[in-house]
Amino acid sequence: MNSQQVRAEARRLDALVNEPALACVGQALEFAFANEDVRWDAASDRSRTIEEWSDLVEYMLARLTRSLLSERTAEASQLLVAGVAVLAKWHAAIAEGERCRARIPVALSPVDDEVGNAEG
Repeated sequence: MNSQQVRAEARRLDALVNEPALACVGQALEFAFANEDVRWDAASDRSRTIEEWSDLVEYMLARLTRSLLSERTAEASQLLVAGVAVLAKWHAAIAEGERCRARIPVALSPVDDEVGNAEG
């Protein structure tokens, strides 16, 4: 791949990552992560059993499914984002907590500049 192709691919990927709908999801996830951090600290996350995590995820998935089947899309959207936050916290608990706290960037820096700087 030549440098022009690399830049074109970087622009394509940047557009996908920074699509407005994804930015909204990123913002919603930031809020959900903050909310989860306030409600449950890392120590309580690490103390949960596999069964407790699994039950929580199953409960949230059941609520999400009921919301979708009842066409309550706003509620379903909130539950989906909250579920992602819970899964991220489970991941962090498995990975021993703080060193792996999940944070989703709202927007990534443009990659064109990085590619251009690498050449010159």
